[in-house]
Amino acid sequence: MESSVIGIITTKNRRKFLMRAVYSALSQTRKPEMLIVCSDSDNLECVEYEKKYMFEKNILYIHNNFCKNCSGVRNSAVYYYIKRNIKSLCDFDTKYIAFLDDDDEWDKSYIEKCYMASTNGSDFVVSGIVFRKGNEEKALSIPNELSISAFLQGNPHIQGSNIFVKLSTLLKSGLFDENLSSSVDRDLLIRLMQLKPKYTIINEHLVYVNVDNTRWRISNSIEQKKQDLRKFYLKYASLMSKEVEEIFFARNKKLFDIDKNDIVYNPAKISHTSNTPVIQNSLKYEGRIVVGIVITNPNLGRRLINEILNLNLRIKIVIVKNYNGTILSITDIISKYSCEVYIHNCNKTIREICTTRNILFDTLYNQSCKEDVIWVLDDDMQLSYISSNGEKLKTDISAAIYKYKGKYHAIVGDYTMDPPLPTLSVVRTKLVDYMYHKSGYRGGIVLDNMKDYYYDLSERTGEHLETPFLLQDEELKLNAIFSGKATSRFLYLDFHEDKQAINCGGNVIIFYRELLKIKHNSLSIANNVGRRSDFFWVLESIRNGYNIANVPFATLHNRSISSFNYERESNKLLRDIIGSSCTKTIEKIGISYNYSLLSTTFMDILISRLSKYIMSYYRIMGILQILDEKEYSPYFTTSSLINFIKRGQEIAFNTDLNKEWKNLIQKLNKL
Repeated sequence: MESSVIGIITTKNRRKFLMRAVYSALSQTRKPEMLIVCSDSDNLECVEYEKKYMFEKNILYIHNNFCKNCSGVRNSAVYYYIKRNIKSLCDFDTKYIAFLDDDDEWDKSYIEKCYMASTNGSDFVVSGIVFRKGNEEKALSIPNELSISAFLQGNPHIQGSNIFVKLSTLLKSGLFDENLSSSVDRDLLIRLMQLKPKYTIINEHLVYVNVDNTRWRISNSIEQKKQDLRKFYLKYASLMSKEVEEIFFARNKKLFDIDKNDIVYNPAKISHTSNTPVIQNSLKYEGRIVVGIVITNPNLGRRLINEILNLNLRIKIVIVKNYNGTILSITDIISKYSCEVYIHNCNKTIREICTTRNILFDTLYNQSCKEDVIWVLDDDMQLSYISSNGEKLKTDISAAIYKYKGKYHAIVGDYTMDPPLPTLSVVRTKLVDYMYHKSGYRGGIVLDNMKDYYYDLSERTGEHLETPFLLQDEELKLNAIFSGKATSRFLYLDFHEDKQAINCGGNVIIFYRELLKIKHNSLSIANNVGRRSDFFWVLESIRNGYNIANVPFATLHNRSISSFNYERESNKLLRDIIGSSCTKTIEKIGISYNYSLLSTTFMDILISRLSKYIMSYYRIMGILQILDEKEYSPYFTTSSLINFIKRGQEIAFNTDLNKEWKNLIQKLNKL
C-alpha cells in the first residue's frame, strides 16, 4: 500500500507566525493527505481567528485536550488523527507524520523529499535546519549518523519541525513525554533510537527555524529549564557514560548557564501526611458482622477467609462460589472456628461481575438480619493497607464501624497496592518502569498529587505515561506485570476526609440492610455486559435517599500471579471500556430519556477510549521489542489489535444501542 503523509502544525497565541507556517505547508510540491492544526491558545481573540482562518483554508482545526505544553499539543493531534480514522482501521505502517511548530517553515519540497526518502521503509527521515534570526540565516550541520549518545549529550540539530516519522514507530516510542516542557525532541529521539529503527538522513537544509528574541521559548524560562533538565538527567543518567555525562553538563552550562548541581539536585520526596492510621479505636465490635465474598479463586478466598476468622469477632461468612472445583479447602478452614457460614453454589461460572454481585447481595439479604453489619469484600483482598508513606498497616473493621455506623447508611473503602483494573489497561506504564529498571534507573522524578498515575487510558493526564517509577519489588518479573500486579505505582491510602461515593468496588460496609435490595446494573450490547455496575448501585442508592460516603478505610488488593491469557484479558478490557464509557455518559448527561443523545455520547466516549488503547498497545509492542522479549511479544500484534478494535466498533456502532440504553434507563427507574 502506498504511504501517505499527515501534517501536524502546533500553535499557541501566535497567529502571525501560524499563518506563515500554514502557508509553507500549503505550498508543498507534494501535499499532505491531511493537515491538522492543533492549538493550545488561551487568548479567545486568537482562538476565534484561528478557527476562522483554518475554516477558510479547509484545514482541520482542533484544540489541545492533553497537557498544556508542546508535548501535549503534539500528542493531542496524533490522538485526534487516530480517533478520526478508527473506523477505517488504517495501516499505521503506511502513515508518516510531519510535525511543524507554528514559527517554523518548511521548504516547499520538504514533504516530497522526505516522502521519497522514506520509500525504502525508513522509520523516520531527518533533514538539515537553518536558524533564522532577523535577516540572518545560519545553516546548521547535518549529522552523518545518529546514536543514543548524541541525543543524551546534546541535540544534533534535530527537533520537532524536521522529524518525519512513521506513525507506527512514533506510537511504539511512546509519543512525546508530557512531563517535559523542554528537551522533548531529544527525549523522543532517544526512545525512537531504542527501537533500533531504520532511518534516512537527507543532506539538504529543508526546514527553517526562527529564533528571534521576540519569540518566547521554554528555554527562556530558566527555572522551568532546570526542572526539565533534572527530569531528563534522572530519566537517562543510567545510559550516560562518564564522557557523555561531562558533555551534557558542559553544554547546559554554556547554553543556559545552568550548573551541574542545579541538575543533579534531587527534589524532596512528596510530603505525606502522618503514618498514624486514619481510623483508630481500641474497642472490638460486639455485634455480628456478615461478610459477603464472591470467590472466583479458591486460593485467594482461602487466604482472605483465614484473615477474617483471625479477627476474633462475631462473624458470619456468606460465600458465592463462582468457580469449578471443590470448596473443601475453604470449608476446612472455617470448620476450625465457631463461625456461621452459608455457601451459594453457582451452577456454572459466571463472568459478569454485575450478575455475581446481585446474587451475592440477594444472598446476603436472606442470610442477615436488621442488626447486622454487612461487609462486602472481593476475594483478592487482604485485611491490611498501605499508608501514604508506604507503611503497611492493619485494617481495623471495628474502628470503622464505631466511627461511621449511624452517620452513613453505607461506606465505601479504598483499595491499596494493585489497581482494580483490567491488566491490559495498566500494563503499559508498568512495562515503562520495568524497562527503565533494566537499564539501571535510580529514581528521583516526582509526580506530585497526580491522579491516575497507574492507569494507561487516563482522560485526566498523560504526564505519567513516559515518566518511570521505581520498582517496588526488584525480584518481581514480567509475569507479575502481565498478571496485573503493581510491580510499581502502588495504590496508597492518600486521603483523610470523607467524600461522596461514586462507585463501591470490593470493600464496602453496609449498615442499612435494605440497601442490599438495590441492584447492580450495566449496559449490555452484543452479548457484552459492561463492568463498573457498582457505579449504578451507588447512583441508585443516592437517588433513593441513602447517604453513602467514600471514607479513608482501606484494604490491600493483592492479586495472584497467574499465566497470561490474552483472550480472557481482552474480553475483560472490552467489558471495562463499555462500563467506563457508560458511567461517563451518565455523569455527563444524567438519567435521560433521550436515548439517541445517550447513544451518541456513549459512542464518542467509547471511541475515545479505544483510541487511547491503540496508543497504549503500540507502546507495549515497542517496549517488548526493545526488551527483545519472546514470551509475551507474540500476543501483541497489529492483527490482534485490529480484531479488538473491530469488536469495539461493533459496540460503538451497534444498531441496537438506543434500545439497550432504553432497557438500562427503564431498569434504573424501576428501582
